[in-house]
Amino acid sequence: MGFRQRIVNMDVILLVATLSLWLLGVVSVYTTSCRLGVLKHGDGLYYLKNHLFFSVIGLLTFIGAITFNIRRLKDKLDPKSSISFILVITAFILLLLVFIPGVGHKAGNAKRWINLIFLKFQPVEFLKFALCIFYANYFSKYARLLSNQKYGIFYPFAILFPFVLMLVLQPDLGTAVILCAWLCCMLFVAGADLRYLFFLGLLLVTLATMFLILTKYNISRILVYFDPWKDPLGKGFQSIHSMYAFALGGLFGRGPGESLEKLFYLPEAHTDYALSVIAEEFGFIIVLSITILYGIIIFRGTKIALGFTDHFRRSLSWGITSIFGMQAVINIGVVTALFPPKGLTLPFISYGGSSLVFSFLMMGILINLSMEKPELFPSNGAPSTLLGEGLGRGRAG
Repeated sequence: MGFRQRIVNMDVILLVATLSLWLLGVVSVYTTSCRLGVLKHGDGLYYLKNHLFFSVIGLLTFIGAITFNIRRLKDKLDPKSSISFILVITAFILLLLVFIPGVGHKAGNAKRWINLIFLKFQPVEFLKFALCIFYANYFSKYARLLSNQKYGIFYPFAILFPFVLMLVLQPDLGTAVILCAWLCCMLFVAGADLRYLFFLGLLLVTLATMFLILTKYNISRILVYFDPWKDPLGKGFQSIHSMYAFALGGLFGRGPGESLEKLFYLPEAHTDYALSVIAEEFGFIIVLSITILYGIIIFRGTKIALGFTDHFRRSLSWGITSIFGMQAVINIGVVTALFPPKGLTLPFISYGGSSLVFSFLMMGILINLSMEKPELFPSNGAPSTLLGEGLGRGRAG
């Protein structure tokens, strides 16, 4: 199929939703970071300039991902020369580099960045992309064996465990939990046995609970989550003022640049709590619009995944959609105090070069997959049912 025909088949709604979020993100970075730019760098446009620089890189990556031949992401017979093997090994090395003095950059109590010459790079963003490619290949190769305990549970989590361990050591418990939940979701949809997944879920919850009990800092965050006013000047501070921002913004907002919360009360206003500032300045209507855009991306991505009968493309579509959607839902849940505080950016909206570039990359691949129209339906003419297949295999196992 020629490229012109593929363009005709492109999911335009997904494209428009992605670019709309990016444009809203440019406005968000400007309004949430101008004061911080003046205080830290003497330039109110400092963060916006950086964001636009990464936007150029991201848009070029986006175009490249849309025009890229997806077949090149599928593994060859030799596992050591496969793209997925190379990607996960690279991700592992990058995660190790954050622990090397002089290379890793520490912010707060966490080492999550690598110091490059002109910028800082967050390897976990690359890790998410690498895992999407790796597990798409894994599920494609072992599609008929996923109802088996060894191939459907043990091997997938044994591969993930070293990455989770390094994330916990940074520490970045939130992302570690998200990746475990994401893999469970991937296995459920791919057709792993539901009984094994259920017991695995219980085990993961037990281990997470034990970890929280052993680390008083994390358990205190959970307790404050239920009642932020128990520690209003400490761990409950951001949650309280995020809710204030939503309340002050009302339906239509206080006006661009008029946020009070970003001036004194939300130290992560341009990253983790960017949506709170948007709520205060532009109101609930814009927040609802952003939420709908994320919903559109999740819906269209799920629809693309449901259409594929090819295990690789189907798993890749669902992997990208689910990891992107989980990050958006969790960030929105944190700023509205539905979830405990977690240092997680909102894709396209929050400031962050690594997050922006890899969000563009994954959305570009998803749009690329939407262009493969002839493979969207099985030969009998009936749409494939990804979720139904997973449930069927789970029962059969």
